[in-house]
Amino acid sequence: MRRHLADQIAEMRTRFDSAAIALEHAKALVSITIIAGDAAAKAQATAEIRTIRKAHDTLDIALQLAAALRNVSADEPDSAICLAAAREIQGIRRQHDSDDIALTHAHALVNVTAGNATEEVRRQATNEIDTIRIYRDSSELALHHVSALRNATTYESDASTCRQLANQIDTIRTLHDSDESALEHAIALCNTTSIEQDASVMRQLADEIAQIRRLHDSEEIALEHANALLNTTSREPDIVVCEQLAEEIATIRLQHDSSDLALTHAEVLFNIGCIAHDREHRQYLANSIAVIRDAHDSVDLAMQQAKVLANAAGRETDIAEQLQFANQILELRTQHDSVDLGLAHSHALLKMAQLDQTSSGRLQRAEEIGQIRERQDSADIALKHAKTLAAAAFTAEDTSLCRQLAAQIGTIRETYDSDRFAEAHALALRNSLNTESAPAMCLQLAEEIQAIRTVHDTALVAKQQVLALLLATLEEQQSAACQQAAKKIGAIRKQHDSDENALHHAWALRNASVVESDHSVRRQLADQIKDIRTQRDSTEIALQHAATLFGSTCDETDASIRKQQADQIGVVRREVDSEEIALEHAKALFNATLAEADAAQCRQALDEIRNLRLVQDSPAIAYEHAKALTVTVINEPNPRGRLELAGQIRAISAQYDTYDIALQFAKVLYYVGAEEVDREVRRQLAEEIKVLTKTHDDEAIVEFFTRALRNAELA
Repeated sequence: MRRHLADQIAEMRTRFDSAAIALEHAKALVSITIIAGDAAAKAQATAEIRTIRKAHDTLDIALQLAAALRNVSADEPDSAICLAAAREIQGIRRQHDSDDIALTHAHALVNVTAGNATEEVRRQATNEIDTIRIYRDSSELALHHVSALRNATTYESDASTCRQLANQIDTIRTLHDSDESALEHAIALCNTTSIEQDASVMRQLADEIAQIRRLHDSEEIALEHANALLNTTSREPDIVVCEQLAEEIATIRLQHDSSDLALTHAEVLFNIGCIAHDREHRQYLANSIAVIRDAHDSVDLAMQQAKVLANAAGRETDIAEQLQFANQILELRTQHDSVDLGLAHSHALLKMAQLDQTSSGRLQRAEEIGQIRERQDSADIALKHAKTLAAAAFTAEDTSLCRQLAAQIGTIRETYDSDRFAEAHALALRNSLNTESAPAMCLQLAEEIQAIRTVHDTALVAKQQVLALLLATLEEQQSAACQQAAKKIGAIRKQHDSDENALHHAWALRNASVVESDHSVRRQLADQIKDIRTQRDSTEIALQHAATLFGSTCDETDASIRKQQADQIGVVRREVDSEEIALEHAKALFNATLAEADAAQCRQALDEIRNLRLVQDSPAIAYEHAKALTVTVINEPNPRGRLELAGQIRAISAQYDTYDIALQFAKVLYYVGAEEVDREVRRQLAEEIKVLTKTHDDEAIVEFFTRALRNAELA
């Protein structure tokens, strides 16, 4: 209609042109820039006004062009277009300046600050408005200045800068105060609270909005006040303070109640629910939102109540209580169902599944989330479904069921795929190994997880593949297969290294050494773990190194090599000591005392175990000490030396009265007595064994006693 009017006037001007008719033509074109829905129509109308101005360059027509340019910049997201329009108006002012054109120029500069402009461009635009005000100040110009500053706070990421902008608005208000500028000031202060990190500062900003309300109270400013209090609760750790802030919002609602304020009140109650300590308090908060809904019911309010309930379910440790919270969300969904409510319900069900250790319970929750998806589906709900299916796979008692659950996640991924879905899929596949961990199955699933990694190579997916490969080595009887699995873990670590993956790599190498018969290969595997330790050392990895070194001493026929490996464990202990590593050292030192070890080597190993126990002692380490004493006694040719060694094991037995140590003690007493020439000493030794039989009624100990007793009676 307005385009038609402008065209009619344009036709008239071909017959009777004048400045007055041209002005009417320009006004008609300006009206097009007001109502036009697309930028092209605005630009065309503005271009026509430029043409008119070439023929009739009057103040009034210049004003119309400025107005059109302002309208072009209105709601325009491209700051470059807005800035170009403002610059053109600036050029118009050099020829035809007036209060109206200056005001229009300022308005266009405000539009510049509302687009995607850089911080620098916003600052320049704001400064230009300030310059305009130097020559032509008015309440309208001041309001544009305030609006530009407020726009800057909307996009500002630095809290201190945002506060400075709000202070500038405050200064302007001392000269040009109004309801509109007061609202802009309140919005700027509220925007500052959204990026401020200090709760006490946020509270001060909210108090400043409260002061504004004393002079310019309105529903809009009251809402900014409430939102500032809401933002404060997001940073305030003290639940008592948060409750006080919620009460302030309740007071605001007594004066200016609205659906927006009601929603803000509910959001504050949700924030409190995130830090509430007990289920009764969380239920109270949910009930409080229900009361708010009695006055302002909406799907958004129902969502806030559902979020409180979902959060409560997630923090609950009792499944029955979780179910109550979940059922309340279900009831909300019967009144206001939405994707968001379905998500809250799914979240509660997922938390129930994670707490429930039964397969049937987890399967039920997965089915319930599946039912939610039939009505309200989304990527987020589908992800909850996938995670619940993965959790169900963890407790499933049947391998085929595990694979079915993993396959369901695969089906979900056909619709919703992302890193998170891939991680749930990989987790479900790995969880399948809880029911069947045969090496072949482990390797097969590792390959399936590898296929997932080709699309979604995340640290968590890689971790599941590493675990599957590690599990393959636990029951594998072929060292070569274990080594191959360990090699694959090493390759994964090149993309996804972590302390955990490094540990699993070391563990797999140790497992390979356990089933390896070649002593030299065992030592090579130990060296590989040593290399891992140079990259990521920890007590756990050091333990794998020590255990592998100990394994290399087992069945080793060369006594010197046994001692060398034991010494290497000693080096590990000096670097990373623990009771478990000390035990591996003690076990290796015991092996160093075995066959073909000379008496001196036995004594040296024995001394090292004794010194080790001064730093790290336990019944298990003491047992290795006792065994080493037994071997040394057998190899000791000197009777006095044997008696001295018997004294050492006697002390161990007194400290740790275990059967294993008692048996070694009985064995030592028997061997010492067998070579003893003094009959009385032999009888004393036999009596000691007899005492052991009273606390350890064991056939082997009794046999050593009877043999020692027979020896004692010999001439």
